Amino acid sequence: GPGLIHALVGFAETQLRGQAPVEARLLLEQVRQPHEQLEPALFPADFLPRVTHLQAQCCRGEGRFAESRALLEGLLQGKAVRTRLVHLDLGLAEGGFRWLSEVEVPRQQAEVEGMSQRLRSGHRHFELALADKRSPAALYVLGVLHLLEGEPAEAAGRLEHACNRAAQDEESYRPA
Repeated sequence: GPGLIHALVGFAETQLRGQAPVEARLLLEQVRQPHEQLEPALFPADFLPRVTHLQAQCCRGEGRFAESRALLEGLLQGKAVRTRLVHLDLGLAEGGFRWLSEVEVPRQQAEVEGMSQRLRSGHRHFELALADKRSPAALYVLGVLHLLEGEPAEAAGRLEHACNRAAQDEESYRPA
């Protein structure tokens, strides 16, 4: 029933946080079919968009960026409940990042331009994720980009704001 389906989705989220996208994807595949056979009123309106968003994160975690982008863009066409997180995921997929944790200042100077280019690829979506100035993850990503592009004052402001928001924000970016 619905209780089991919700538990499976929660476990899939845990698998994603542990960077186990294949396991999470398999769980989510098991959720969709029974959900479609049960009474829709038993689930919140955001249930299917949430599952689709998680599936997009699984695809990104597996390096299937085009598939991830397609799922996320579909969410933006519908009634995605967490639009800023969808935009954040689109930015990560555009930059070829499997996980948010891959966004960092490179240790080698030779890698700075490559990281900067990857972040610029998703820049539009990172800015859209910041539309309400609340996304700690988008602030972090843009702070790293400013740092790599030689804008330390702008970087410091974004990174400090990211830390402050993360401490206050229940909907901080959790999976992957």
